Amino acid sequence: MLRVLACITEQHDLRFVALAGVICCLACYTAMSLLSRSDGGHRRRAFGWLAAAALVTGSGVWSTHFVGMLAFQPALPTGFDFGLTALSILVAVILSGFGYVIAFPLGRPALGGAVLGSAIAAMHYVGMAGYVVPAVMHWDMAYVAASLLLGTGLGAAAIAAMRRREGFAGRVAGAAVFALAICAMHFTGMAAVTLTPDPTLLVPDSIIPPQVLVIFVAVVTLAIMAFGLAGSAIDQRFAQRSALEAARLRDHVEELERTRVELEGATLQLKAALGAAEEANRAKSEFLATISHEVRTPLNGILGMAAALLRSDLEPRVREGLTVIRQSGDALLHILNDILDLSKIEAGRITIEESDFSLRGLVEAAETLWAPHARSRRLAFASHCGDGPALLRGDVSRIRQVLHNLISNAIKFTHRGGVTVQASVEPLENTGRFRLRLSVADTGIGLDSEQIGRIFQPFVQGDGSTTRRYGGTGLGLSISKKLVTLLGGEIGVESRPGEGSRFWFTVPVGPGEARQQPETAPPPAPVPAPATRPEQRLLVAEDNPVNQKLVGLLLAPLGCAIDYVANGREAVAAVRAARYDAVLMDVQMPEMDGIGATRAIRALADPERAATPIIALTANAMQGDREAYLRQGVDDYLSKPVDPEALLAVVGRWLTGDVVGKAARAA
Repeated sequence: MLRVLACITEQHDLRFVALAGVICCLACYTAMSLLSRSDGGHRRRAFGWLAAAALVTGSGVWSTHFVGMLAFQPALPTGFDFGLTALSILVAVILSGFGYVIAFPLGRPALGGAVLGSAIAAMHYVGMAGYVVPAVMHWDMAYVAASLLLGTGLGAAAIAAMRRREGFAGRVAGAAVFALAICAMHFTGMAAVTLTPDPTLLVPDSIIPPQVLVIFVAVVTLAIMAFGLAGSAIDQRFAQRSALEAARLRDHVEELERTRVELEGATLQLKAALGAAEEANRAKSEFLATISHEVRTPLNGILGMAAALLRSDLEPRVREGLTVIRQSGDALLHILNDILDLSKIEAGRITIEESDFSLRGLVEAAETLWAPHARSRRLAFASHCGDGPALLRGDVSRIRQVLHNLISNAIKFTHRGGVTVQASVEPLENTGRFRLRLSVADTGIGLDSEQIGRIFQPFVQGDGSTTRRYGGTGLGLSISKKLVTLLGGEIGVESRPGEGSRFWFTVPVGPGEARQQPETAPPPAPVPAPATRPEQRLLVAEDNPVNQKLVGLLLAPLGCAIDYVANGREAVAAVRAARYDAVLMDVQMPEMDGIGATRAIRALADPERAATPIIALTANAMQGDREAYLRQGVDDYLSKPVDPEALLAVVGRWLTGDVVGKAARAA
């Protein structure tokens, strides 16, 4: 150690020694700053930072060495060999790069630091080989070995110091240890050499003079300082930007996390709301089914008894009262049907069922049904049907329902004049289908623009006074609009207050396929009761005593024997014990309902009794009920309130064998 200090103080210019130290520290800090940028990120970019650090390290070690050589004062003329001088900086850069790659991407810091130390030693001794002086160099191998150990050991320590600390502190610690490694290696190596002057050795003219080297080293030193300052500024800027970006990303992540939590909460709420909505929809369907049954059951008694009594000889005043009862009950039934229709449409339980129909027959049937009502109000009723195909194909029941709604409204809101129904068909281009247009014009009260804008909403009529004056629920036009939309058509109105209205709708229809005339003709006139035999027996399963009396009264014209039971279990027992020509089965009964009783009858061992015709009589009249009951094994279906003529016709057909009966079922 004393020999090294003596070498520095006695054989070197201390001003250049200090300059060499400043250059060394600046180069080391710059290299450490660049190395810190290579940690993480894109692989290609990381290798770029490592290459820049290797260039700074090699040039810094080279500058430190040759400034130190300028500080060396051997009192002899000196120079430097150009080739070896250039080779020394190249060796320093290449070996520094290998050391950094081994220490960082490969994760071997101790080995990488040792290679970095060997780069310092290799640069020093290659540079010493290019030192030209008229003297013989003698090397003390102990000091040479010590310089190598100091370079490799302190190089590994520099890498370890940087990796142990992050940020500015890590760079400063690594740079300090690295600068110590370079200076310790250089001056220990210089203490290992002794010069013996030899006059026979001449300094050739091709060597680099010290003055030129001073200029070159000054340029390299300035470049290193500029690179160091720029590297430090860039590093600081990158650090600030990285910190801001990291903070922004943290805020974004926190925001995303809050959003995720909120979305999860909203999802749970939506699931709960969906479940509640589905449950409410199920409850609504069950409620409507219950209401339908509970309202239709007493209506069945009211309307049925009124109809039965109207068939008998009555005083005019009594007949008038019964007629009012019947009309009021029909109005109540119409309101109930409107509410159920709207509920079915909103629940999506309406299905489109296409069949062949005659447009002319549809219009004539409407005129047959509504013309008497119009004439009773002293209104004219006319219909016009344009030319078109004899048969069309579409959902005639829904088209008929909309048409009848429009006609009913037209008659209701017209005091004088009349109602006109017009129908036309026009082809749709390149489709093979047609557009059916039906319109109903009246000379009634009319509508203003505000009323037209809301007339198709549920429970809406022209205004509140209209509802009070004319009655009704305001559902007819809303149901009509929903049905027309469901059919793929349009509905609208043209009207002025006091000048009447024209309601119209269009629906797409196809060409008819059937050969026979479809069933759209006017309903047949009432026919006498079928000719049944007195020995025929009919079983009525009905839990309501009023309905039992009503059914017996309405079926009296058949002249057959009628037995009554109050529930499904009694109905099965009765069929098992006796032979019946038909069973009129209520669906909702205590102990065992009508469907359960039907299944039990169909499962009887006696095939003849198992094939007994069963006619479902129920207050359940929602869309699809008829089809569902027929799939359960019943033979026919009647909804409450029961129409007396329909009851006689259906039961009579089964008793007289006008339909495929129990013999065919048994077969």
